[in-house]
Amino acid sequence: MTIDKVTTAVKIVLAMGITLFLLFLLLNTLYPLDDKRLYKPQFTRIYDKDGHLMRIRLSEDGFLRIPLRSDEITDDIRKTLLTYEDKYFYTHIGINPISIGRALWFNLRNKRMIGASTITMQLARMMHHQPRTLKNKLIELFMALQLEYSYSKDTILTLYLSNATSLREYIR
Repeated sequence: MTIDKVTTAVKIVLAMGITLFLLFLLLNTLYPLDDKRLYKPQFTRIYDKDGHLMRIRLSEDGFLRIPLRSDEITDDIRKTLLTYEDKYFYTHIGINPISIGRALWFNLRNKRMIGASTITMQLARMMHHQPRTLKNKLIELFMALQLEYSYSKDTILTLYLSNATSLREYIR
């Protein structure tokens, strides 16, 4: 390959990248991220007059969500979560194209299915709880990019854990 061909290829890739980023900014303006969906109703603690916990009331949608702060997530929790859920969390942009391609290839060739959702994509899905359709998956991909554009990785991880650590009414 000659230098001219490499230079042309680099220019094309760069132009495509800039075009996709500008398209993202336009769509992000037209369809802003609904941040309120990241902060779902929390449970209520009821204490007696001496400050002893008497009862816990589930949130209005029947969950026991445990709100977390970034400093409460230990390195062990972070390492365990990332090893199990998304080992490339700190290096991708909310979506992992290589994992998506691998999952597509595997799923087309096998009866058993594997997923490719990053932690950010899972957080996007938790915001809406829509059926898994191609359209909703594309929306989830876009929302994952919005989350990565709007929040730090540590904030995304904290929001993910705060939304994922919830129990339905089984605890009554």
